Amino acid sequence: MKKVALLVRGQHRTSNSLNSVVEALRRSEGVTEIDLDSLGDDAEAWDGALAQILESEQCVCI
Repeated sequence: MKKVALLVRGQHRTSNSLNSVVEALRRSEGVTEIDLDSLGDDAEAWDGALAQILESEQCVCI
């Protein structure tokens, strides 16, 4: 499986089917979840998140 970065906003409204997709992605091998809401104004945290995104082969934003 490709190395995937899963970007998730904590405060979103999604349908049950989309929630099922998110949960399946979370359980998949090679997926790194990045909670964008938890990064806040921390420049180091954003640098780390950006590095993970750039190192991934695919990026999914929800």
